[in-house]
Amino acid sequence: MMELSTDNRQGVNANLNELQNPSWIDVEQAIKALNGQNHTEVLLDIGPSYISVCGGSKGYFVYIYTEDERNLILEEGQKFSGLIELVTAGNSCDYPAKQVVALDHALAAAKTFYAKGIADPKFSWLED
Repeated sequence: MMELSTDNRQGVNANLNELQNPSWIDVEQAIKALNGQNHTEVLLDIGPSYISVCGGSKGYFVYIYTEDERNLILEEGQKFSGLIELVTAGNSCDYPAKQVVALDHALAAAKTFYAKGIADPKFSWLED
């Protein structure tokens, strides 16, 4: 079974919304709704593994927890330096710039995970 979870933060309350067996359109709309304020995290759980897309207007942090207990972080192909502040899961954190990706990359990674349950091989993934 697949489950989509999204946040709708109001102060310290996360107000999680869960949807069983979402369509790709549901997932895509949830990711596009991320704004780095009250909508800061989308989690797509397919059983033993899941993908999380966090952030919003400043970029997206994407990671996958795999069935074999690995953490994979999506990276931009170019080597960016410095840090970018994102609000993820309601918390403001600094992320390495190379780990903050554009919306189209976040959507493509999520779509491959939705369809195949794997990290998209056309992207660079850092094992953490």
